[in-house]
Amino acid sequence: MNKDVLALAVELENKRTRAMLNGDAGELTKILSNDLYYGHSGGYRDNKADYISKIKLGTYAYHKVETVVEKAVYAGNDAIMIHGRLTLEVNLHGVEKTMHSIYLAIWCLEDGVWRFLGHQTALKQNA
Repeated sequence: MNKDVLALAVELENKRTRAMLNGDAGELTKILSNDLYYGHSGGYRDNKADYISKIKLGTYAYHKVETVVEKAVYAGNDAIMIHGRLTLEVNLHGVEKTMHSIYLAIWCLEDGVWRFLGHQTALKQNA
């Protein structure tokens, strides 16, 4: 595995994780692509406006977000695909949940800035 891409992936995911934990809609607005696809393990998805709105309203209130980047690869010159594991403690639509998932994330360079473009999780069966 290319150490440089792995280090970049961990840095980007840590930045996103901090913003999620802090409920920092301003920072998330900066790092999320306008073309965001955020697929949730519950079978629904958000675009950027929906996700930011749900952060602001407290619909998604994260208490713990632990990501483990297992693999990161460049997809061309302007994108990184990340595979990993994720543990969340979240108040989701007013219900406290702990989830253990695998996930796929895509970051892309937009006007020279890394932005979060895509996300999909799947609950682990034997967490």
